[in-house]
Amino acid sequence: MQTGAVLWKKDYKVSPSNRPVIGSGKDCYFVQDSCRICRVDMSNDQISDFYYTGDDELQINDLLLCNDLMVISCFSESLIEEHYQDETYVIIVDVRTGAEIFRKYLGRYPEPAHSFLEGNTIYSNLDRKIMAIDMTTGDTLWEHYEMCTYHFQDLCIYNDVLMSCCVNATIGYDKKTGEILYLFDDYGSYYVTQAGRYAYFVNRENKLDIIDIETGKRLDYVKCPEKGWSNFWGPYPTIYDNKLYIIGNNTLYRYPTYPW
Repeated sequence: MQTGAVLWKKDYKVSPSNRPVIGSGKDCYFVQDSCRICRVDMSNDQISDFYYTGDDELQINDLLLCNDLMVISCFSESLIEEHYQDETYVIIVDVRTGAEIFRKYLGRYPEPAHSFLEGNTIYSNLDRKIMAIDMTTGDTLWEHYEMCTYHFQDLCIYNDVLMSCCVNATIGYDKKTGEILYLFDDYGSYYVTQAGRYAYFVNRENKLDIIDIETGKRLDYVKCPEKGWSNFWGPYPTIYDNKLYIIGNNTLYRYPTYPW
């Protein structure tokens, strides 16, 4: 298909702030009504209910698919001393059955969590805090509080290094012990995309940075063709078929992945 034409469209109530998750097979998942997940069978375009958090107030912030398990980051808002706080949870669901196999309350934070799963370890980014959790026992393996202007967002893992970013810092940890391996406080981003050893994000200088996850060092950059790319909320780079896609103001850009 070379025309960019719409292949199919269905009218359905979708929560647009959440990213859909594409499975390794034929299924696509999206959030509906903030607290429910629906599944689309891409072979026949059929939509079905997949998961419910169990409480209409427990909203889904983010989804991530790790093999046959779905990592769901949830929150419910509470007004504490005239400030909203998020009661934050991480939930693991078996994609094959839709059964919930793990749930842990992470605490109360100004922002909801973003979580990542590798093996039996859950890594969660919270407000200026990162923690590792053993999924089999629910125990916290390690945690760090970091000084950062804004809370952390996406996580990248390569070999034994866990990399986390915010808009003004890039930090690498030993994923097993939590020891800080590197810290760069002059670059970072709210949204990060990983492909193998390399991470990609748009920095505050309006440049697309390429980062070596093992060392945290900037390897190269591309000057963004549009002004305004360095705003707080975006853009979000996406990688498909070894190509990097970024949405500009009214334009979709495609770049090769590193090394050039």
